[in-house]
Amino acid sequence: MDPNPLSQAAAIIATKVANKEPIEVPLHCIYWSDGHEHRIPKTANLEKQDPSSYLETLSKKYSELYKVNLKFTSLPRNYTVWRAVEGGHVYVHGHLRGRFRSAERFCYHVWSLLNNELENCNCEVCS
Repeated sequence: MDPNPLSQAAAIIATKVANKEPIEVPLHCIYWSDGHEHRIPKTANLEKQDPSSYLETLSKKYSELYKVNLKFTSLPRNYTVWRAVEGGHVYVHGHLRGRFRSAERFCYHVWSLLNNELENCNCEVCS
């Protein structure tokens, strides 16, 4: 076994890619997350949600959009999922400039987070 952890990780990822297995990505480990804990919605019309279902949708949309096979196991640090009491719309809160109205729209921001390109993020909330 290679003593270099990056080489080990690269080998694991290469094997998963070759076998067409999903690569699990814990987004909460990205230390440069731009999520802010005080960005919790201040309205009684939203209920905080378990992110599991949202993460499944996000993983699927991201994988389709970027032609990869990723499975997100957590949200970026200080991002949370909320559902509107009326209408049932689901939103992700945590960004200083606003909320993400769909998993597909959040994909673009997640790409910037994963690639440490937040200064060039062109998602709808950063733009």
